Amino acid sequence: LKDKYVCTSKKDLVFSIVKDGGDLKIRNIGVANLPLVEDNYSKDVIADYKYVCQVFGSKTPSGRICILNGPPGTGKSSLIRASLSDIDALFIVVPSNMLSALDKPEFLPLLLDVKKTHDIPIILIVEDGDSCLVPRKSDNISVISSLLNLSDGIIGSIIDIRIFVTTNSEVQEIDEAIMRPGRLCKNINIDPLNYDDSNVVYQRLT
Repeated sequence: LKDKYVCTSKKDLVFSIVKDGGDLKIRNIGVANLPLVEDNYSKDVIADYKYVCQVFGSKTPSGRICILNGPPGTGKSSLIRASLSDIDALFIVVPSNMLSALDKPEFLPLLLDVKKTHDIPIILIVEDGDSCLVPRKSDNISVISSLLNLSDGIIGSIIDIRIFVTTNSEVQEIDEAIMRPGRLCKNINIDPLNYDDSNVVYQRLT
């Protein structure tokens, strides 16, 4: 870790996987937390969020994948950013153009290096992760297999990985293996607010 890309003081910080030349590295991209504004979500979404924070913050999580699905603009990323302050973990973003890195041989040593420096859970954030959730086909089978191994295999347990995945896909389009109890912590479906709740937000903002 000679580049010091993962610092000791990590609270509210988020890191990202980047490609530097031909190598995969992790870079600190700064403070990214946001306060949780509960009025922006339904009561069911807030209850699911608090459950995930509790499970992801435990030593023995009952499921290591949380899927946040819903239309664009409903607050999926904002929930994840709120969790930076609510879960004691190291958060690493996997950009959508880097999803193929999940099955690269250098990805595991990268996580092991991080684990040596920080003995806390690692939470991978996969935004717009449709390609690693939809039913397996020839063009995405290796990415989904890697995701399953990280979430429910020996590697995921030893390195202590949890995974947030956001998607605009309907839940019935997600690969059945990912939805299996014990692997999936929670699927949080974030729909637009109803009229009354939306009006409360409008009054607050104006």
